[in-house]
Amino acid sequence: MVPSSVGRPEQSVIILTGVGPLHLYKTREMGIDAEVFKVLGSAMNKDTFSPRIPTIGAVTVATFAEKQQIHVQVRDFYASDLNDCCADIIGISSTFMGLQHIKEIASFARQKNPSSTIVLGGPISWSLSPSALFELIPEIDVIVMGEGEQTFVELVKAVSADGNLNRIKGLFLKQGHRYSFTGMRGPLSGDSIPTPQWKLLDVSFSQTVPFFPVETSRGCPYNCAYCSEVHYWGKPPRYRSLSAVLDEIKHNVDEFGISTFRFTDSCFSAPPERAVAICNAIYDRFVRNGIAIRWSSYARIDNLTYNLLEKMKRSGCFALDIGVESGAPSILKKMGRNYSKEQIISVAKAARELDMITDFNIVVGFPGETVETVEQTIDMLQEAKPDAFSCFILFVAPHMNISEYPARYGLNGSGLSWSHATMTSEDAHQALERISQSVTNSCSFPGAESFTCYLAAIGYSPEQIRAFLKATTQLARGGKNETSRTIVEEACRRLQDWW
Repeated sequence: MVPSSVGRPEQSVIILTGVGPLHLYKTREMGIDAEVFKVLGSAMNKDTFSPRIPTIGAVTVATFAEKQQIHVQVRDFYASDLNDCCADIIGISSTFMGLQHIKEIASFARQKNPSSTIVLGGPISWSLSPSALFELIPEIDVIVMGEGEQTFVELVKAVSADGNLNRIKGLFLKQGHRYSFTGMRGPLSGDSIPTPQWKLLDVSFSQTVPFFPVETSRGCPYNCAYCSEVHYWGKPPRYRSLSAVLDEIKHNVDEFGISTFRFTDSCFSAPPERAVAICNAIYDRFVRNGIAIRWSSYARIDNLTYNLLEKMKRSGCFALDIGVESGAPSILKKMGRNYSKEQIISVAKAARELDMITDFNIVVGFPGETVETVEQTIDMLQEAKPDAFSCFILFVAPHMNISEYPARYGLNGSGLSWSHATMTSEDAHQALERISQSVTNSCSFPGAESFTCYLAAIGYSPEQIRAFLKATTQLARGGKNETSRTIVEEACRRLQDWW
């Protein structure tokens, strides 16, 4: 139900966003290796991190609305002044913050605005079922499914008019104790994806880590069995024009002095021909003219030829988050990732030769995972020697292939609590710990590529970043090396203001 604000000719609108605090004691619940964060916590004398990172989803929604003469304020819940946070419509852009953070924001919004319409969107809307979200967060009135730009604009207009949201595609609506779905909305075209206007975010950028996210595309051409983004973004992928991407980068350099970027595409390296074109364009427009652009992105092993890696490096790429997922051929095949161990090792070697930092993503516990397949992953990491690897327990979300067809995979449960014929989620925790402790030729550092962006943005070289990763891992494994402690403490001192 839409609250009593219905019928006002003009509605005030705020979107709340932000990256929620990371509580060290909760990291195991998140299905990651917590040890490096304990080291960072010790160096900063903290048990909670609050990363100040500009988030893109809320700003693109607000930018799209502004183009249609709807003014939207964007506030970072963890960094903005919220004393005057009153509006008729309050959007919550969830980023990847946890459920508790969403509950905190929704509770705050309802207390400040008892009659407002509270709308939830972003990744958490497809990580949990809408019925579960409504029950767990009773303050929410509406959930936006999929891309939010056009849906949110139509919602604002409808609340201003007659309050009838049933005709708007892309919404889950709460109607008393029942819920209804208005049907999926088709995705925006590539040309319609907004260029985010960061000035709409009501926070000083001196308070945030000095890099910006940039999306050059939405969607992914692949159909990996453990991924829910395939459903969220739809198919086929949509691509922004090269000129729009380059103009956005130039604007951010000129307006904000930001020259470090993280491409947020589901798979920046696909198709490889387009990735080459972007890299060549960045090189021609910026690097050749003395503007030192630095960037990182997500990539996929079977796209990464030596030629593409060279083009990436030449255009300023300093790090890649590579979805390797497993070192076991049987698991890779079931996941829908048809590449070999030899390809993985070859890509890691090529990136190392080009002085690009690699972070291998590893998913632990996919159906069919066993002690033997875990050992194969350890062997692969030992041989490939990426700079870092990020281990994550399999998260079973709605709309994944494995959750849509659980019987096919012998899968029971959801989220981080599940079982199948060869492993339980508790077994996966133990397997994750074994991988993290057994691999000695690489650094176990969840989110290493993201953290690398922080360090690059404050001037760290690839050599200094590698030294930091190694020092942190060495301390996380119980080492007492004073040189390692000095390296970590210096990095943490420089990041202290943003964490």
